[in-house]
Amino acid sequence: MSRVRHNNLFVVPLGLAVAMTMFMAMGGCGKSGSSGKKKPLPRPVETRTAKGPVTMLVRADRCEARVAEPIELKLEVRSANGVDVTLPDAKDKTLGPFEIADMRDLPDMPSPDGKGRIWTRIYTLVSLRGGELTIPAMTVKFTDRRKSAKGICAEISSKPIDLKIVSVLKGKADPAKFRDIKPPVELPPQPSYFWVWLTTGGVIVLLLGWVAVRLILRARKQRVLRADRWALSRLARLGELIEAGQIELFYIKLSDIVRQYIERRFRIHAPKQTTREFLAMAQEHPRVAKYRDDIGQCLQAADMVKFARYRPDRGQSDEAMEKARRFIIASAARQNEPEKREVGQ
Repeated sequence: MSRVRHNNLFVVPLGLAVAMTMFMAMGGCGKSGSSGKKKPLPRPVETRTAKGPVTMLVRADRCEARVAEPIELKLEVRSANGVDVTLPDAKDKTLGPFEIADMRDLPDMPSPDGKGRIWTRIYTLVSLRGGELTIPAMTVKFTDRRKSAKGICAEISSKPIDLKIVSVLKGKADPAKFRDIKPPVELPPQPSYFWVWLTTGGVIVLLLGWVAVRLILRARKQRVLRADRWALSRLARLGELIEAGQIELFYIKLSDIVRQYIERRFRIHAPKQTTREFLAMAQEHPRVAKYRDDIGQCLQAADMVKFARYRPDRGQSDEAMEKARRFIIASAARQNEPEKREVGQ
C-alpha cells in the first residue's frame, strides 16, 4: 500500500506540470499559426550507382537553395566483406562550382545484414553565385580481395546532381522612382506571461524536489548488483548475435564485457588498454594472473576479428563465449563479499 501511495503522489505533480506545458504550447501555436502559411520543407535529391560488390549513394538534402546557404551532401558507399574502399581525396577545397565549407568522415560500420560494410562522408557545400549549378560526378576506388590477396582494383562514379541556387535579391530597384514614406504603425502590446511562468516554475521546483526525495528513498532500498551477475546477464544476450551471423559485433561486445567485468571485479582499469598491455599488467596482478590464458584467448580472438578480418565459425564463437563465462564464474567464486558499488548499465 505504501508503494502505491508513493507512486500516486509522484504522478500528481508530474501530470500538473505536463498539463501546464501543453496549455502554454497551445497558446503559442494558436498565435503563430495565424501569421501565414507554413514554408514547405526542401526536397532532397539523390543518385544511386552500383558496380560489382559496391553500391554508391550521393544525396543532397535539398534541390534548391539560396546563395551562401549551406547544402549537406552525403556520400555513402556500401561494399561486400573483403572489399576495401577509398573515398575521394579529402584535401579538395571545391566540388565543381561549390566550395567545401566542411567535410567529415564517419567511422565505417558493418551493414545491418553483416555481409558488408558502410563508408560515409558528409560534405557541407556553399555557392556564392546563383543559377542552375551541377554537382559533378564523384569517383570512389575499391579493391576486391575476396578471391586473391593481391586484389582486383576498380572504381565507380556517381551521376551528376543538378541544383538550383536562388539569389536573395528578387528583382532590381529603379533609382529614378521614389516611394512615399509610410506612416508609422503601432505595434500591438506584448502579452504578459508572468503568472504563467511563475506557476510553471513553482510546479517544476515542486516536481524536482519530489523526484530528489524519491531517488534518495529508492537508493536506500535498492540492492547492489554484483559484477559477475551483471557480466553473466550480458553474456546470455550475445547468443542472439551468433544466431544472426553478426560475428564481428559479437566479439566486440564480448571483449567489452570481459574488460568491464575485470575493472569492476578487480579494480583494474582495462577498457582503454591494448590486449598486449593488458595481459602484461595482468601478469603482475596476483588476483588476475591465474586467469591470464583464458582472458588472453578471448581478447586475442576479438582482436583477430576486428583488425585482421578473421571470420571464425560457429563452434569457435561458442567456445570463446564459454571461456569468458567460465572465467567470470571461477573468478567470482573467490569473492568473499559483494561489490561495494553499484554497477551501472
